[in-house]
Amino acid sequence: MTKRKTNQIVKFLSVLTVLLLVVFLFAFVFKFTDGGKGTFRTFYLEYNGERITDTNSRIVLGGKKARIDLKSILGGFLTALPEEYDVQVVFNPDNAALKASNMIIGDKYWSAVEDLSSFFKIDKQSEYFELSVLDDFHDEYKLQNILEKAFPDEPLINVPNEKELSEIDEFYFFRLIVTSGSIEYKIDFRYIEIKLSQERIVF
Repeated sequence: MTKRKTNQIVKFLSVLTVLLLVVFLFAFVFKFTDGGKGTFRTFYLEYNGERITDTNSRIVLGGKKARIDLKSILGGFLTALPEEYDVQVVFNPDNAALKASNMIIGDKYWSAVEDLSSFFKIDKQSEYFELSVLDDFHDEYKLQNILEKAFPDEPLINVPNEKELSEIDEFYFFRLIVTSGSIEYKIDFRYIEIKLSQERIVF
């Protein structure tokens, strides 16, 4: 092989390597900025081995307690985990069943209820957090039962019934919001409680 051909091959491989790096960096930035429309996210979430990298996601939580891990990009090579972060559970404002129900809790329309910590417990650690329901909740995981437990002293009006829920087929009533600085993840979720090899859907 002549020196000229060798130089051409080296040049071609160099150009190809640069192009691949550019494509990789573009895809990397695209993935962690919502297609270039948001802030670059320095961490992502992981539940049950599944990565949550989109700022708007849906997951199914199994069991009465769920652990969600915080993971740094590329194992901490480029970024570190946030020193501080907040976790909140609210009603899912995009849920079709809730939007069609005109549900009222006490003297508030359901979308004005800003916190559901009266039912969901959040235990935050530096590298993960656990989301669980109240220890003394033993009823069926229906929306009516959850609301009665979360708001025991408040009247409940226009709560969607089981027939309405099955017709709409939309059971992601709750939204988990994880924020750190300008980074925010919104995760709509539902529960599947596993007991004696049987699944019970949490509405």
